[in-house]
Amino acid sequence: MPEIAVSVICTVFNHAKYLRNALDGFVMQKTNFPFEVIVHDDASSDDSAAIIREYEAKYPNIIKAIYQTENQYSKDKKAFDRFLYSQVRGKYFAYCEGDDYWCDPTKLQRQHDALETHPDCYMSAHIVGNIAEDGTLLTTTIPSVLTFEEGVLEADHLRKQMLDKEFYPFQTTSFFFRSGLLEYMENGAREFVYHCPVTDYAMVLCALNRGNCYFINEIMSRYRRNSAGSWSSRQKSAAIHNTFSLRVAESLSYYNELSGKKFDNQITEQIADCKFNTLSFREQFRARKNPEFLPIYHKLSGRQRFFLGCCYYFPPFTPIYRRMKSARGAKLLYR
Repeated sequence: MPEIAVSVICTVFNHAKYLRNALDGFVMQKTNFPFEVIVHDDASSDDSAAIIREYEAKYPNIIKAIYQTENQYSKDKKAFDRFLYSQVRGKYFAYCEGDDYWCDPTKLQRQHDALETHPDCYMSAHIVGNIAEDGTLLTTTIPSVLTFEEGVLEADHLRKQMLDKEFYPFQTTSFFFRSGLLEYMENGAREFVYHCPVTDYAMVLCALNRGNCYFINEIMSRYRRNSAGSWSSRQKSAAIHNTFSLRVAESLSYYNELSGKKFDNQITEQIADCKFNTLSFREQFRARKNPEFLPIYHKLSGRQRFFLGCCYYFPPFTPIYRRMKSARGAKLLYR
């Protein structure tokens, strides 16, 4: 039997409402190589497991299911990730959660061929189209269709962009990596990966430490915004938000060492920005005199600085400003 060329990781938890879209996106792939889809159901309480069993029976050469009786992610996220990675057998691996889906039957073949013909590239990505929770197609994409041209993206340029404030170019359904990345994450980059609260962010930065990225300028998958149980839907409290920001800051200090301080200026500013974002509006106004936060404060618009001053000198204005930011769709810092 030919060796598996690509392993696909699909994590599922209470995704029954969307799961058939994801599984159909896998089995419709047209490739000239064998691939497997490792579908991990983390003790779902809905019909997810039953749906997976249906596809497992129909496509036994593709669907390789794992069924948990107790939720593993909630016990230890890092152990959960390591277990999934240990199941990968292919030369390459891809990723898609059970509430998202692939919409192009040539996705795997094209990303596989891109890395086969570009040994300098350690990963591939493409444009992802956003959809609403109910499946309605949205006009927005990740990244914007005008962000990159198709072809090889240089690792140093991408890392510099990612380490600048609030720029994250890709979405996980577009990921396609060389499997050697997993060994590097476990050993060479272990401290950074362990401390980083967002695994996909760590994966991309680690991959770019090893090589370039081949980008396909087409929509080949769909990302469901704020679906039930999604990561973004869980980031709703001040405590969670602040803990997350501080963990990002800590992990970036490890990445600074891992990258030989090649991006020291960007990382230093990112760390300060993460800490700044945990402060209340009044504390942010006071921080304008702190040398660590001075560059962050000066990057705020005049309007933002004015409103922070209002919060400082007139505290009852704070909830008003919070609502203003929320209504504009801005990044709400839950202070």
